[in-house]
Amino acid sequence: MRWLLLVAACGAPPPAPLQSTAPPSPSACPAPTPEIARLVARLDVDSDPLHNDYTPAVNALADHDIAGGCAVLDALDAPDQITRLHASRVLESIVATRFGWRAGRGYRDQYADEHARALYKSIGYDYDSTDRHAAIERWRAWLAHPVEPAVDGPSRAEIAAVLASVHPALVRCGEPVDVMVEFDRSGKVSSIYGTDRADPTYRQCLTSAVQGVAVHPFARANVWTHYPW
Repeated sequence: MRWLLLVAACGAPPPAPLQSTAPPSPSACPAPTPEIARLVARLDVDSDPLHNDYTPAVNALADHDIAGGCAVLDALDAPDQITRLHASRVLESIVATRFGWRAGRGYRDQYADEHARALYKSIGYDYDSTDRHAAIERWRAWLAHPVEPAVDGPSRAEIAAVLASVHPALVRCGEPVDVMVEFDRSGKVSSIYGTDRADPTYRQCLTSAVQGVAVHPFARANVWTHYPW
């Protein structure tokens, strides 16, 4: 009987390896390319004289989007304060660009401005703090799942569509058309002005052009947006 049991044991297939059912770790990041590695090595080189929190490498790494952000995660905990500052500016620039910020223009609308501020607050990273590790892990998790929050008012598409419907009237007020528009909770335009011109006649013309423009009513107090973007 003992011999039969031994034969059965030897002939049995090996047990299958254990399989993890845990979700994938949010820490996965692409390996840095040689170009990105060179930029990280120059993260602190040639700071802007007027804004020493930015360097050519900070801007270039931000242009690489998620891969650039992943590459500076370790630098968020660097011994040197200036290195940590530069690394945080890379990540902040990635967020701003993804949420619609443009140099010389700002954010495209109130949603983007609010969402960016809320994300920075929720991550809570402070380059000057001695307690940085939890915030670094929150940055790591966001890089793995960089989803922009849903809007809590009229959609960007709805706003763009109603303003596009009166574009010819806006053009007649003067070109180029570049306006800031605010909708109140009734869905109607409560304010409109040109970003390049401040004369009252021009603003009166813009106000008349959007007299019948409206989106669906919403709960929040207001929504402002640039048009066009």
